[in-house]
Amino acid sequence: MKNYLSTLIFILFFVVSGYAQIDMIQVDGTSADGYTMGNINAGVQDEGKEHRVVVDAFQIASKEVTFQEFDLFCNMTSYPKPSDQGFSDITGDDKKNAQLRDSLPVINVTWMGAVMYCNWLSKQYDYKQYYIIELDTSGVLAFKGINPDNDGFRLPTEAEWEWMAKGGATPPPHFSYAGSNNLEEVAWVQSNSKAKTQPVGTKKPNELQIYDLLGNAPEWCYDYYGATYYTAQGNGNNPKGPSSGIARVYRGGSFNSPTAGFRYTKRYKLSQTESIGPIGFRVARNK
Repeated sequence: MKNYLSTLIFILFFVVSGYAQIDMIQVDGTSADGYTMGNINAGVQDEGKEHRVVVDAFQIASKEVTFQEFDLFCNMTSYPKPSDQGFSDITGDDKKNAQLRDSLPVINVTWMGAVMYCNWLSKQYDYKQYYIIELDTSGVLAFKGINPDNDGFRLPTEAEWEWMAKGGATPPPHFSYAGSNNLEEVAWVQSNSKAKTQPVGTKKPNELQIYDLLGNAPEWCYDYYGATYYTAQGNGNNPKGPSSGIARVYRGGSFNSPTAGFRYTKRYKLSQTESIGPIGFRVARNK
């Protein structure tokens, strides 16, 4: 009965509030010989070596998860709402502030918070949950693994993220940045963001019609971070990163990143239980 009521509330929220259904983009996989991942010219150890990676087809949300979407999860599960760092506080009108918060990419979310959201969202759509999350011996919810064949929402892998940011299997030529050779045309960055996140989907999308892949809120990926993972791994099929670790990878740069140094291949890391900095995410699914 409780599950039924939760689902009913979720559906009613769509109808009453105008909460938008998730626009999922079908991303075709690579050819059998894969694509070149990494960047030996970046001069950074964790981006080399360049290696060939095969990625299967998958689905990805065209936009980053917003505060409106994540706040609903919080309201229905009692998960604490993350701070928007005052980015919505632009007028004295509370209603306008709330509306602006709704349209901003959610930030200050831990990796654990992101995967818990994915599992919750899967349940609302009656999909099989992708992540195994259980109480540990101290009574705290902990990540225990994945159900790789399940159809639920999940985070993209690093290999998937870089493939779609580069335009995927769309015909060349591809661009220096995700959808343009002009960074400010496709990304909210230090030079144009006024030091705050901006509503999702307001810049030009990339070739696959995916928005905000660079700038605005950086995005959690599934993978554990390994500084030498590329070197040790070599070529691979659908890599998911090291089998264990402390930090997780996030990608894409942020609204406060300088324009110099923006590139598809740049990797960032943070502990999966920390939310230091304005990190967000977008959801993916198996094909």
